[in-house]
Amino acid sequence: MLKWFSSKARRWLIVHGLILVAVAAAWGALCLLHDRIPFMERVVHAMHPPAATAPAATPAAQQAAPDLVRTLPPAPTQQGVLPLSGEYEKKSALLLSCKAAYMYGTVLVDIVKALRERVPIICLVGSAWEQGAVQGGFRSAGIPDSAVQFSIIPMDTMWLRDYGPFFVQRADGTVMVVQAAYRFRRYTKTDDEHVTVEVRPEDEQVPSLVAAQMKLPVAKMPLDLAGGSLLSNGDGVGVFTYRELVRNKQSRGYDVKKVFALLSEYLGFHELVAVTSLKGEPTGHADMFMTFLAPDVAVVSKCDAKTDPENARRLDAIANALADLKTSRGPMRVYRVPLPPPKDTYWRSFTNIIMANGVLLMPTFADLDPQMQTEAMETYSRLLPGWQIVGVRADPLLYGNGLLHCITMDVPAFVKLPAAAPPPAQGGRPACRPEPAAAVAAEPLRGTGLPLR
Repeated sequence: MLKWFSSKARRWLIVHGLILVAVAAAWGALCLLHDRIPFMERVVHAMHPPAATAPAATPAAQQAAPDLVRTLPPAPTQQGVLPLSGEYEKKSALLLSCKAAYMYGTVLVDIVKALRERVPIICLVGSAWEQGAVQGGFRSAGIPDSAVQFSIIPMDTMWLRDYGPFFVQRADGTVMVVQAAYRFRRYTKTDDEHVTVEVRPEDEQVPSLVAAQMKLPVAKMPLDLAGGSLLSNGDGVGVFTYRELVRNKQSRGYDVKKVFALLSEYLGFHELVAVTSLKGEPTGHADMFMTFLAPDVAVVSKCDAKTDPENARRLDAIANALADLKTSRGPMRVYRVPLPPPKDTYWRSFTNIIMANGVLLMPTFADLDPQMQTEAMETYSRLLPGWQIVGVRADPLLYGNGLLHCITMDVPAFVKLPAAAPPPAQGGRPACRPEPAAAVAAEPLRGTGLPLR
């Protein structure tokens, strides 16, 4: 087509075409650079923008943003709610999600075998057929029907920790269930830039249904919250991830003080600490890198600064800030356990644990250095004398971005359980399809549709 133009016109078209290509390439590079600025460093400025007369923040100033922000205590609670229980405290029961049990490998069997003598286990299933399938798997593993109770509650996913009920006690001794708003968010890029919201209506209603079965009142907390992002030391101190602050800023217009005031009012916290999540870990949840073993004992992951300098920096900052906290027992004592390296894009953790009446279940992994797992288990044994520390192979849960803690919810000792119906006779179990008699013990296949946490 250029032959139709004069040589001078052709030169003009070629030069200006090259200029347009260069401008487009430069624009694309700038967009890419913007996407690579760490997410939370941009969020800090979004939540606390500079005054109109102040100069714009430079990238260097953004990079100086803290990894952890210690906030002022919220206003005293209006309802006289006692602090949310610590997971190390005595339980009256453990809720265990058995949704899509065929995906779990032997995880459910191992959990029930380790805990059945220590705590009543209530298995949540979505239907009578699913109950029959799970019971069949338990029977195949030598677990009697009397070892667990079943509760049929519709669920979208198995990740009970994120949408399950919070059981709280008021100062007058009465008990209620707190239900947060649950909207699953899939973060499609590292550091959270791109978010896809997926509504899971059945998951969000689980707390109300559990409360109805236990004959407890429900208080709906007007806050978007995934339970794995919130940890309690049982003494009024909570750890909360920045991601939840951002979610509520975007969806509800809440500032930090509003979020913390709601957590104080409904869950009894008198002090909260906001922390950044692990860089690259898709859930952004706190239970993937820390836990509490007592009011004054925290365990925080650690990683090699040579292989992962950014997460080493974040975890060290969190550990140092927690060590500055004061509890009713004195200063917070912080201990460290190794953070296993990700498996492909799936993250493993030794802090995503289950604690139940003297037994601690820690995730273990098939292809991980045994010395690393031994170090973590020995740390827990040293910090919890008299407790039984049990490793549970958790590889099947990896592919949904969850682990042991994620499929359970605690029922504290102050909750009185309703009388359980007697277990059905061996021949009287709910009708189920013939093939999944050993469904719980089946080895899952990667990429078979395990819902993401």
